[in-house]
Amino acid sequence: MSSTRRFLLRHSIDFEDNYHRETYLRFLRSAVILVDMCEALFEQYPFDAVLAHDDRYIHGGIHLAVAQKHGVTSYSHALGRREGTILFGDAGNRSSLPFFTDHDTLQTELAEPLSDSEERRVKEIMAARTEGSDVRINYSARTNNSFDSSADCTVGIFTNLIWDASLEVEELVFPDVLDWIDDTVEYVSRVDDVQFVLKTHPAEAKFGTDESVEGRIRDGHDPLPDNLEILSPDTDIDTYALIRDLDAGIVYNSTVGLEMAYEGVPTIVAGDTHYRDLGFTFDPETQDEYFGLLRNVRDVEMDEEMVARAKRYVHVYFERKHIGFPFFRTRSAGDNEYFKVEHDEVKPGNENFDFIVRKILADEPVLR
Repeated sequence: MSSTRRFLLRHSIDFEDNYHRETYLRFLRSAVILVDMCEALFEQYPFDAVLAHDDRYIHGGIHLAVAQKHGVTSYSHALGRREGTILFGDAGNRSSLPFFTDHDTLQTELAEPLSDSEERRVKEIMAARTEGSDVRINYSARTNNSFDSSADCTVGIFTNLIWDASLEVEELVFPDVLDWIDDTVEYVSRVDDVQFVLKTHPAEAKFGTDESVEGRIRDGHDPLPDNLEILSPDTDIDTYALIRDLDAGIVYNSTVGLEMAYEGVPTIVAGDTHYRDLGFTFDPETQDEYFGLLRNVRDVEMDEEMVARAKRYVHVYFERKHIGFPFFRTRSAGDNEYFKVEHDEVKPGNENFDFIVRKILADEPVLR
């Protein structure tokens, strides 16, 4: 399904539509061929580990699934959020997406205070993200413009690129991300004295989509709630300026949720994201809990320990999990230039490569 969604640039797949159905069936046939090919390889070679890119699509996920079936250590990988870096995820985690790290490992890491040098590094990283100086893909407008709200309480809602593979994770509170969007929009009209600002993902404008979140909301909720403002993907509102003016935030699984928590903005998480259940976001398990948080959103607050844990996770995620990989550069969204790699650069003795291989073969989190 995720391969079909990426190809069609939409989340909703209509199997009554011939083009949608045939696209899905082509991917299904390709998946069957890949399974047969992988099974043949596993019969022929005694693999110690398997590494695959794009684990939520058939060209990566099939290899990891067959490896898991055969009890072989398997890892996903993806280009990092920072330029010249790479991320790794263990397929044995609750999600094989490379953004996830073993939950028990994270709980141990987040229990320890940051050193002074680590505190400084976290500030550098987040300042660079705010300025757009150390991000691979610059999504936010750098205008310093925020949303002008006269309300006593302003709450931000941040949606995803609707066909992105990060949405292909375990569904928790809602059966589908579109249900979350529709139900949330419908519910906000019942929350008195609160201004909601729904910011659609800028990637819709950068990568394209055949299913606009803004269009879906405007078509399906007419009239819109009086206390809801929708910002288009190409808005000149600066995400980071907006965050500073929010009293609370709501996400499905957007990275903005982590950035809000870092800034001390109480964040409600409706989906299964890599930073859920780590002690610095509000993570409802049921729809009743979720809507209860929305109903009482003015009373949702972070304490000092939650803010401290958010900062510690920023250090783990943006610093320790991002491994140096200077073999590419990002020219623009979806356009990467890959450099020629000489054998001497990747043979034993290369510090980063040796570290990655050692961690994977030991089936340990790839954290510096």
